[in-house]
This record gives sequence, structure tokens and C-alpha cells, in this order.
Amino acid sequence: MGKTVTTELATAAAGATANPHNLAHTPGGSSSGSAAAVADGMAPVAIGSQTMGSILRPAAYCGIFGFKPSFGLISRYGMMPVCRELDHVGVFARCLEDIQCLLSLLIGTDARDPDCQFCSQITPPKHISPSQPGNERRPIHLGLIKTPHWDQAESIAQLQLNQAISVLRLAGVHIELASLSSEFDHYWDVVQTLCAYGLHKHHGWLLQHHRDLCSPLLQDWLKRGQAISDAAYSQACQWRNHYRGLLAPVFAQYDAVLSPVTLGPAPLGLANTGSPIFCGLWTLCGFPALNIPLGKTTGGLPLGCQLVGPLHNDQQLLVIARQCWTILSPILGEITLPKDLPPGELERCHGG
Repeated sequence: MGKTVTTELATAAAGATANPHNLAHTPGGSSSGSAAAVADGMAPVAIGSQTMGSILRPAAYCGIFGFKPSFGLISRYGMMPVCRELDHVGVFARCLEDIQCLLSLLIGTDARDPDCQFCSQITPPKHISPSQPGNERRPIHLGLIKTPHWDQAESIAQLQLNQAISVLRLAGVHIELASLSSEFDHYWDVVQTLCAYGLHKHHGWLLQHHRDLCSPLLQDWLKRGQAISDAAYSQACQWRNHYRGLLAPVFAQYDAVLSPVTLGPAPLGLANTGSPIFCGLWTLCGFPALNIPLGKTTGGLPLGCQLVGPLHNDQQLLVIARQCWTILSPILGEITLPKDLPPGELERCHGG
């Protein structure tokens, strides 16, 4: 066990961590070191945190699985807080079996975290074989939610997601475009309001006592939080609950939702850890979300998409993810693993 690098207060300036697929590119943030260590074979699994997109984004940039469970499923006791309404603990791994294994150890009610009161027993997902006579099953129904920010996605990210959708459809997965009302147009503002308010509440004292130790980016975040009134914070919390209610009919119609996870492959340079804008809505609502690797660009940088499930339906989401990965992995490419892994590691993770 060991500790890896995170961004400043899990929000601001990046640490000196590079993307294992190309050292000139960022691994993402804030869980930079967690994702990079797993992708590079330094560790089979790692723990991270997500307040906006800090698990899903690094996982996508580094070409591994990253899972943000339902809000409150894993205790945050002992974790440095940013925002109570947004903070999640999540996990990274190179195969879904390891995601499942780590979750089984971390999930459980903890009275020391006031939001960790829901305990769910995670059991290994069963292998889903194609329908056979006497063993019919309903096809998976997925809704594609592009979010109001689809136009910000790079063409390569849009192309790769559309290609994955085509592959899944050919395998019998039903995928429909699910539209969101105009009320979702400002969800990103709500996320940023909650994050800035919480960051200042917990760490605003740094502006007065240790300003010289804070990066300009962190100072901007803290100043923004300082300017947010209690009334604005309360309104943002109301929007959080409102969005959950608006999405309930969507998840009643579909088994899970497909959505972009990043604007594109990992940006060049180590200072910019990328935009979490596509992760923000699902973090805000507390829904479980998983990054599924979608191969690489011609330049060797990974891409991904996120699969999102309804609140507290984490187990079913992992079952669906396993089905989708079984379909996608032979066509879009396996995760690239280091050549010096222990014997049997590659075979164990193959297709999983």
C-alpha cells in the first residue's frame, strides 16, 4: 500500500504526474497518481476521490476502469473534504473483477460519515452468455445522453463513442437517444457553485494565513467560494434534488445511460488536467458511473465513455458493464498492459 499524487486540495494545481501512455500528456485529475499507477502496472487497484470528475476522467485518459459508486456507498471518514454534497470515494483497476473485489471491501455503513448510511452487499457479477433456448433474457436497453455540452467534445471522442454504439447495437443492445429538458442547461453552474462553496468552507482559512502557498488557481476557487452566499448554496442543493427527480423517469425507461466522459484524449502538458464537464451531472446527482475504455487514438492516447446507473443500483450497473465490455473489447481493443506483469495477470484481465 502507498500514496500517490493528487492535485492541490483535489481541485486545483496539478502535481508532477504524467500519463503512462505518453509522458507529455496529463493523466487527468484530481486522482492523477491513482490512475497512472494502475495504468502503468505499479498497482493492480487504487482508491481515488471524485467531487466533479476526478475518477472517471483520469480513468478515461489512462485507459483503465474507474468506478464512482452511488453517493454515500463508501465512507469518506478520514478523507480530506471538498464539498459534502459532491464528494465520493471511488476505485481504479485494469479489469472489472478487481473493481468488484475492491468494492466488496470498501462498501458499508459508517456512522462517522453522515451520508454513508446505505449498505449494499456487492456480489461478483455472473457471466452473461448469449440467449439460448430456455434461457432467454431481455436485451439491454441503454439511453444515450449527450448532455448540453456535446458540441464541446472533440470529433475523435464523438466518433469513438458513436463507433462503440454501433458495435453494441449490432450485438443486440438497444440504444436510444434520450434528451434532457432545458432545465439541465445550467447543471455545470450548480456543480461549480457547490464545489467552490464547500472548498471555501473547509479551506478558506488558507487565503488569510497561507496565501503564498496557494496556487493562483486555488486562490481563484477559494475567492469564488467566498463570494457565494448561503442562499445561493441552498438553491444549488435544491437543484441537485430537482435533477434527481427529473432523471428518475429516464432510468425507469432504460437499464443504464451512456454518456461522454471527457472532451477528448488527455491534453498535452501536465498543468491542464482536462475538463470534468461531462462527469458533473452524474456526480451532482450521486448516480453510480463507470468509465469503459474505448481503445486509443492513432497517437496512442486512450479514450473512454461512461456508463451511468440509477442511484443505489451499483450492482446491476456492473453487470451491464460486464456485458458491454464483453461485446466491445474484442473489436475496440483490449487495455494495453505493461509487458512485465506477473505471469497470468494478462490472461486474468483479458476481456474483463
